[in-house]
Amino acid sequence: MIGHPDHLDKLIGPDTEALGITTHDPLGLGPASTTFSNFVKGEPYSSHYFKELVENPYLQKYGVDVIVGGPGTWQLDDKRIMEKFNVDALVIGEGERVAPELFKKAMDGEELPKSVQGEVIPAEDIPNIKGPTINGLVEISRGCGRGCSFCKPTLLNLRHRPIEDIVEEVKMNVEADNAKALLHAEDVLRYGSQDLTPEPSKLLKLIEEVKKQTDNISFSHAALASVASDPQLIREISELLHIGTEKKAVVFGPGGSRDRFQRTG
Repeated sequence: MIGHPDHLDKLIGPDTEALGITTHDPLGLGPASTTFSNFVKGEPYSSHYFKELVENPYLQKYGVDVIVGGPGTWQLDDKRIMEKFNVDALVIGEGERVAPELFKKAMDGEELPKSVQGEVIPAEDIPNIKGPTINGLVEISRGCGRGCSFCKPTLLNLRHRPIEDIVEEVKMNVEADNAKALLHAEDVLRYGSQDLTPEPSKLLKLIEEVKKQTDNISFSHAALASVASDPQLIREISELLHIGTEKKAVVFGPGGSRDRFQRTG
């Protein structure tokens, strides 16, 4: 069962054995969080709401095991921090293969390891979503491969999901009246590439196939290095998505139909 943090009173009861939390920045230590929180001299939202979630009285009332995964688990990977935030186990890395066994242990009343290391999942083995997503977000690639020591995704091998799986997830969102396709990757412009430069033909083919489901296409992230390396690709994407004619711009992020990245040249 998947639920909103505000509705734990309706989701957790005496038969609940475990709660899974996915978090990107639980202690507000990410670059964006620290930058903006320094401006306003306050606590980042991500930190505030993570603490509010793990301190929910229903978790203590029913003795629920709290299992945390997601890109931000490195911030919690210390016994003292886990105890402070009532976290019973961490899934560090990709969880498709290791998380189910961990939850089975919790349901069987077995003692949980403090942390388990996830396995790198081949792109073709990444399971498709079971229902529509917020803003129509669909994962198209995983990892980065740039190797920056300060950034977890860059240490992961870059893999690209098959176009047919991506299109199936976009179609699911469209059929649920979520007529958006927010294509998500560490760098969307590198879809299909095996190095640090874009592979235009593969990315344009993906966009063409997604367009058969919806014209409302956005990108979650792109590296400026990829933009600078192939300005012609940006022009071709702009023409394919009718940027500058029917639409003004396209943004990299979970915006609406007018949030697009601006045409260059």
